[in-house]
Amino acid sequence: MDYSIANAVARNTQHIRNLYINSNRCEWDAAVNGTQENLDKLAKARTDWMTFWADPDEFKQFRDWDRSKAAGSDNSLGSLGG
Repeated sequence: MDYSIANAVARNTQHIRNLYINSNRCEWDAAVNGTQENLDKLAKARTDWMTFWADPDEFKQFRDWDRSKAAGSDNSLGSLGG
């Protein structure tokens, strides 16, 4: 297994997890409190979430690895090399 691929997957997964948790916390705070500050935080969290998924460059390295079958037969890396 190429550890640079595994490390990139782990970093990306952690980043997605943090965005997801922050988005849900902001959603909760806005629903419960409804202050302008909380609504602004929610808007920013939603923007961060959507910006991440809309960025084609974010996953360029993963596409390149997938196309080159860089992960070999390591099924723990999902479709990479599968």
